[in-house]
Amino acid sequence: MRKLFTLISLSIIYLGLYAQNKTAPGPGHLSHIDIAGYWYTIKSNNFFQIDLTPANPRIAGTGDQVVFYNSNTSTFNSIQVKNVYQYSDARAKKDIQPLSDGLYKVLNLSPVSYNWINPGVEKRTTEEGTPLKDIGFLAQDVEAIIPEAVMTDNEGKKLINYSAVIPYLVEAIKDLQSQIERLEAEKGSNSSIDKPIAVLSQNTPNPSHGTTTIPVEISQYATSASIQIYNLQGIQVKKINVTEKGKSEVQINTSDLKAGIYMYSLIVDNQLINSRRMVVTD
Repeated sequence: MRKLFTLISLSIIYLGLYAQNKTAPGPGHLSHIDIAGYWYTIKSNNFFQIDLTPANPRIAGTGDQVVFYNSNTSTFNSIQVKNVYQYSDARAKKDIQPLSDGLYKVLNLSPVSYNWINPGVEKRTTEEGTPLKDIGFLAQDVEAIIPEAVMTDNEGKKLINYSAVIPYLVEAIKDLQSQIERLEAEKGSNSSIDKPIAVLSQNTPNPSHGTTTIPVEISQYATSASIQIYNLQGIQVKKINVTEKGKSEVQINTSDLKAGIYMYSLIVDNQLINSRRMVVTD
């Protein structure tokens, strides 16, 4: 253990001197320590920096990422921390645009449980000893839906920035809330029963000769509506588009219909709302 502390101390001293000198490692610099199987290596064209100047030490490397990865076993390491804060200062950003299609993207994500092919040293189990699976997403699936949340490293491994999925979750919740508010807007102010998307009433007069009136009520959120009239053989004989929203009356000219019994239906957004019977006389 003393050797390990010595290794860490030497590494920090060296890196502290490097941070002060602000010069890249070169000839004459310490580049390798080998003590009882522990080593620390800095390649001539790469560096690893520990800045002890601020109260919160800073770690950096040649690239813009610090990777917790065991090169000997080719496995990523886990980290344990109290909190994780991601840099998100508005002053550092540009081309800011609101997100859209949050609900669509979230609904197309496929959460899964899985076991790692190469799990590494850590074996997570319940108190009873039952192996625990990991849960999450498959990077290739997420990349097809939210490509901004996935990166591919220089070895071809794909990684997910799970934090990048959160804004779409928030947007999806807002989309759902908008739908709830839209449905609530259709409720009667003093009624606990939801109003249907449309209402079809009985025509008057019935029987009719020449003209008859069909009262209807169409939701303001409907995109299309029509009254379709059929004879008893199931053949459509008339179709009248209803363009007015809310309560209205549709006038039907029956003078060109043969005397008999007919069925009329209200179709809203390609859905059958209701059907009623009317009688036409000579």
